[in-house]
Amino acid sequence: MNKSALRIFLAVILISSAPIFSQLGVTLKRVWIFSFYTIISGFISLSLFVIIKKKKIVFSKDFLIPILFYVLGITLFFYSFTFLSGVVIGFLGQTQIVFTLGLSYILLKEKVEIQKIIAAFLVIIGSFVFYFQESLNFNQFGVLTITFSMLFFSINNYFTKKLREKHDEYSITFYKNLICSIVLLILCVIFSKNELFTIDISVMFAFLQGFLSDFVGWTLFVSSLKHIELNKAFIIYSFSSVITLLYSFIVFGANFILLQLIGGILILIGNIFFNK
Repeated sequence: MNKSALRIFLAVILISSAPIFSQLGVTLKRVWIFSFYTIISGFISLSLFVIIKKKKIVFSKDFLIPILFYVLGITLFFYSFTFLSGVVIGFLGQTQIVFTLGLSYILLKEKVEIQKIIAAFLVIIGSFVFYFQESLNFNQFGVLTITFSMLFFSINNYFTKKLREKHDEYSITFYKNLICSIVLLILCVIFSKNELFTIDISVMFAFLQGFLSDFVGWTLFVSSLKHIELNKAFIIYSFSSVITLLYSFIVFGANFILLQLIGGILILIGNIFFNK
């Protein structure tokens, strides 16, 4: 595994914690409050890092389109927790691989070999087997919400990949989090005005998610896109489903079953097959 692929995998380990933190936080506080504190945490962490490291932040109008899709994606992502569990969202997040493969082939003109298609198929089937028990409890509106969220994230990733050819990851992430924080603050004022400054344990979960997933994980991910194909990055990203469920076992005390072992093996085979 090359250096960029390793950084992607480390990013996935951190990003995969997001559904768990979100499920813990959203059950204790309204969704918009939690989402605002999560994004503002990532923004504050990045701002402090930029100041300490004396990084130069430069705005470009090219940021606006990917930021628009990111804001749409993150808003629907958090909203989906009012309908689905973090484990189900981890499974449905695999649709992002399909969207990303399609975009990388159609728009980025990346070569998608039959081997990659087979690998993606194994990952999707493995994810379904992995989450078969949870899939029986899908909420249809929740499924639609998280699927559109993954589509918007995939479009954002396409534009981010293009932006990395001219701009650094810190500028991209800084303005992404800034604009997203403003949008979520507006939603908080509209829907949860009286609870905006109520501090409880959910705020701690929000700040942990903002720092670990949105700041460290996302920065690692974006910085690696300059050196790795988008479709390859998201095959590696497919491990997030397994990692998220592992986190849920630790936090919520669930137990492994045979289907989950089989699903995990299929996902692993898909990744190995893709990287041969």
